[in-house]
Amino acid sequence: MAIWITLAVLVFIGFLIFIGSFIYLKYKNFNSEAHLQIKNALIKLGDPNYDFQSQSIWNDLFKSVRKEVISIRNSFGLARNNVSWESTRIEKNAFEIVKEFYEKDSGNRVLSKKEKRQNLDTKSRQIIDAPPEKELQSIILEIENEINKDNSKNIS
Repeated sequence: MAIWITLAVLVFIGFLIFIGSFIYLKYKNFNSEAHLQIKNALIKLGDPNYDFQSQSIWNDLFKSVRKEVISIRNSFGLARNNVSWESTRIEKNAFEIVKEFYEKDSGNRVLSKKEKRQNLDTKSRQIIDAPPEKELQSIILEIENEINKDNSKNIS
């Protein structure tokens, strides 16, 4: 009888260890995926080696990204049937979260695609509005001639 009780207790303990290790490994994967998403977002922001100045901001960022990863990975419905949709959604949401914390920590404002496009448009307009090269050379020659005339007057 004692053998059966001991065996039942050992099986129960083994079951608890199995369940505990399963939960631990699942959340460990979420942590590593959160770190990966943060790194990817920082690369997209153009600052892959950025170190957050405040440890509390880093902790809040990590918790927020991990929470987002867990909520999307544990969701049912479309996410279970379409893994690429799930990955894209995690990546997009993590980027937005990291961008928000990055702006808060660094003080640098991250431009949206539309703002970047508008900046490029204004730069290209400035280039287009510049006079042609022949005109620039003629202006330079005129200025040089005037300088030479002034120098010749000063010498005589």
